[in-house]
Amino acid sequence: MMTSLLEEILAVNRSFLGGTPRPLGEGAPFMVLACIDPRLTGLLEAACGLPRGRALVLRTAGNQVNERTSDALRSIASGAYLKEATELFIVGHTNCALARFSSADVIERFRSLGVSRSAFGHDDLRAWFGAFADVKANVIESARALRRAGVLPAAFPIHGLVIDSGSGALEVIAEANVEQPAAPSIASPPRVDQARAESAPRAAEAPPPVPRPAPAKPKPAQTAAPAKPAAPRVSLLEAATILHKFFRDQRHNPKFEHTLADVLALAKYERNPAILYNALASTLREYQEEYPQLAPALVSLKESIEQRGGAGHEFLELVRRVLD
Repeated sequence: MMTSLLEEILAVNRSFLGGTPRPLGEGAPFMVLACIDPRLTGLLEAACGLPRGRALVLRTAGNQVNERTSDALRSIASGAYLKEATELFIVGHTNCALARFSSADVIERFRSLGVSRSAFGHDDLRAWFGAFADVKANVIESARALRRAGVLPAAFPIHGLVIDSGSGALEVIAEANVEQPAAPSIASPPRVDQARAESAPRAAEAPPPVPRPAPAKPKPAQTAAPAKPAAPRVSLLEAATILHKFFRDQRHNPKFEHTLADVLALAKYERNPAILYNALASTLREYQEEYPQLAPALVSLKESIEQRGGAGHEFLELVRRVLD
């Protein structure tokens, strides 16, 4: 039975862990998408037996493929169509910095070097840098994002792995190898002779009776659909109360811990109310179904900035007090 490339790499990895590293043999080129973490330099090649001239190693922060990483897609497409690579391995690693991302630390670093927060746009910093909560889930999502992008054929093999950044041991993430759904088939048009035969009149058949039109029924009077009630307006003080209750409820939610830390750090350093508002609105968007009062509270906060010509000093002070 022919051994797959994934099985060969896993066999090489077992040899590496046993103290006898060896490279893969000759074969078709393939791609490896890994992280920029310097701990992987040298370790990745030895642990996977990546041979010179066959393995195309691509490295991005967090080994990610998503809508923000167009250069990763360009490199993968170049590997497939210019270098004729036949498979792709997305390799995450343990203790990745993007899984332990701290907006407070990052803000402190670029501020100390004289870099403005506006250089990173108005989005939340975690989104800008591509931070994630789980290394394995990030590998799976990168594989799915690549499938959605459609730059590779549906049958192109994509494998997900996680490498231990200390020992070099590999773990296969089976969920990462998800194929694209097949395109819906288009029925072929009927042949010309078949179409003519079907459209020709049949002499033996009597013409069908002409149906008499049924008497028209009076149409019921249409009533306009009731308009949806407008969201209740809240004052700036009420908005502050709503936000305070929300953050108090979520303060001990482990899933919200990183998000809350990011908002706290941004509120501490940011002087542009529009940037802080956009980050706050992005953070609260997924919670508005559970907390319907968040929507009118955000409207009130946005109006407080616009009505004061964008200065938003009152808004900044309010958000900082809410988060205290």
